Amino acid sequence: MKKKEAKKVKFKLKKAAFIFIFGLIILAVMVPLFFLGIFDVFDNKLTDFRFKYFNQKKEPNKEIIFLDIDEESLQALSPFFGGWPWRRGEIISDRILNYVMQENPSIFLFDIVYTTITSKSIDEEISLEDEKLFLTTIMLQSEGKNVSHAVLFSKDPLIETPYEVPPTNYGYDGFEIEIEDKQNYLQNSEYNTVTLPFPTLYAETLQFHSVTHLEDIDGVSRNYRLLIKYNDKYYPSLCLRALITKLGVTKISVVNKRLVLEYGDNQRITVNIDENGIMPLSFYSDYLKFNSITAGSVVVSAQKQIDGLQLDRATDVLPEEFTDKIIVIGSSAVGLKDVKITPVTENLPGPFIHITAISNILNNHYIYNAPKPAAALIIIVSVFFILATATIIKNTYAKNILGFGYIILLFIVAILLFKYFSITLELATTLIATIISYFASLIFLSLTEARDKKFLKSTFGSYLSPVLIDEMFASKEMPTLGGESRSITAYFTDIQGFSTFSEKLTAVQLVELLNEYLTAMTDILLGEKGTLDKYEGDAIIAFFGAPMKVIDHPVRAVAAAIGMQNKLLELRDKWDDEKESPDEPKRNTKNLPPEEWAPGDKWPKIVHDMRMRIGINTGEIVVGNMGSSTRMNYTMMGDSVNLAARLEAGAKQYGVFTLVSEFTMNYEFTDETTGEKRVVRDFFDFRFIDKIVVVGKSEPVKVFEVVSLKGGLTEKEKELFRIYSSGVKYYLEQNWDEAMNYFKESLAIERFPDARINPSKVYIDRCAYFKDNPPGERWDGSWTLTSK
Repeated sequence: MKKKEAKKVKFKLKKAAFIFIFGLIILAVMVPLFFLGIFDVFDNKLTDFRFKYFNQKKEPNKEIIFLDIDEESLQALSPFFGGWPWRRGEIISDRILNYVMQENPSIFLFDIVYTTITSKSIDEEISLEDEKLFLTTIMLQSEGKNVSHAVLFSKDPLIETPYEVPPTNYGYDGFEIEIEDKQNYLQNSEYNTVTLPFPTLYAETLQFHSVTHLEDIDGVSRNYRLLIKYNDKYYPSLCLRALITKLGVTKISVVNKRLVLEYGDNQRITVNIDENGIMPLSFYSDYLKFNSITAGSVVVSAQKQIDGLQLDRATDVLPEEFTDKIIVIGSSAVGLKDVKITPVTENLPGPFIHITAISNILNNHYIYNAPKPAAALIIIVSVFFILATATIIKNTYAKNILGFGYIILLFIVAILLFKYFSITLELATTLIATIISYFASLIFLSLTEARDKKFLKSTFGSYLSPVLIDEMFASKEMPTLGGESRSITAYFTDIQGFSTFSEKLTAVQLVELLNEYLTAMTDILLGEKGTLDKYEGDAIIAFFGAPMKVIDHPVRAVAAAIGMQNKLLELRDKWDDEKESPDEPKRNTKNLPPEEWAPGDKWPKIVHDMRMRIGINTGEIVVGNMGSSTRMNYTMMGDSVNLAARLEAGAKQYGVFTLVSEFTMNYEFTDETTGEKRVVRDFFDFRFIDKIVVVGKSEPVKVFEVVSLKGGLTEKEKELFRIYSSGVKYYLEQNWDEAMNYFKESLAIERFPDARINPSKVYIDRCAYFKDNPPGERWDGSWTLTSK
């Protein structure tokens, strides 16, 4: 017992060591990869899924107006002003910029970079159209109105030294903003070139902003660069320029990885950014809810105003609609190629990226990435949980349910955090780490447990049920060379008069019959968790309670005996019905007479009447893998084994077919289900046969004929047992005449009345013997068998 417990402890320690060591190995690889962002592309897809199906349905800010140069505007104005690009003076300046700025919006921001002069000749310094645009900008600036033009940063691999952002005509860089970054958190960007508006416009403009767009490696826009550090100077995005002007920001600083905008009376806005000034965007599910006005409708309204016509509030765009609003002009027209892929749609107009960022900050609609240390902790917990679950839990279904249940729970938590708290929980690395952990456990089990299980199956597979092998494996009761003494039940069966069968059947027929018989009996044996020791011709030698401990092994042994006897009755009926096939040769090759082998029958009459005897005994038996180091056989030996064999042989002296010792019938055990003490005899219907002394022994043992499971007797059998028991009572009292009367009465209803011998006949003859040869007063009721 201590040795087995030591094996179990050793194996548990081996599992624990594997979980700990391999867990550390997985984490040593996965955690650094997580911090390096190797799996970001996969995690981004999982975040996109949450945006698409579990968005918060928040409303965008209505203080932002998108002036949309859409397909409809381009088509409607094409007959009057020509196609794109629209003339900068006649349309952009006169009919859009001047018109919108009449009622003082907070700021007008271009999502269009006017990079070149649209002169008709290279000799012209500036065209009339360009002149109108910059003059309008200058005029509006002089009136204290805010117009900001677009600048584009980019990276050119052929350029080694970054371009400088030149100053304007006012003697300073009108693009740069001041940011206090005491911890030097922000890093210089990867950009090395900048695309400015055409020189005249740039030189005279007071406000600029970056419209540089960010895309992840898969081409999806998920983040926004709020500011750019370029040559150690800070430049605002369109969003940040809009906020600075709209809120009247007086100070910008970076504190604890947050951009802090201070404005008004000690008011502030904080935005989480990374070292590159990037914030994650919280995309809105319905972009139709943004405040959008088509550029075409503004141009039409402006033209009516220029023509002195009255504006119609119902159909025209009135200048006061823009008061105190943030105005962003850009295009949604597919042909202008400013359409982006986002988590919520594959064709979002580029300006909406800037507008989304502005709305996120003004409405406090932030997305918070879970801190990397917290995400790393989840990875660590997940790895060890999956390793422990897959390695320790034995039931495959249970470990799969727990493993997949954990992953599903993680997904549910991530979805809930996203939907209700705007927190994105890293999933990709965790998922990959858990999958690796799971398969690592399977490999470990295949190299350890599977090897042991394979050994068990190869060693015991032919004589143990698969269920019992699984239980042995689960309990780690591995067989070793040598034996041990334990209380088990020995089980012997034999076909009555089998030598006669070989006289009447050919060798092939005998094998055919035996294979069918032994297969049926062995299935019942294994089904009751019995262990097949060996076949000896027609005999089956088996035991119950080893190598795997079975608490109720005597009950199972007796139940197997009842099952086998009932199965034999079924087989007899089957063999009796079977006929020779017309296609096969004559089976009665030994020319037995018709009374022994009826013409046309597949089997002779002796097969139809086949009987088997079973002997069962429980006791201390040496059991184990015995043999040499190269060849072992799991078997049993001991006096208790010999008694079971004697009972099987002795059954024929009483004309019974299942003989069970008192050690089996009186065996007590604890019911694992109820915890109650149970006795084997309580499970069956049986009768006392005799108190015998078998050959080679001196101590008598009571033996019983077991007939059925409890409650399975027929009315005739109940009457038989009542009368027979009375006869036994008077027999033991040495009242021979009274005993004989009862035995003669029971003889008429014996279970096998036509048999040459049965218990009632035995006792009638014995009463007659003792009547003439009294055993004496000290007689204990025993009878010595004279043969094996």
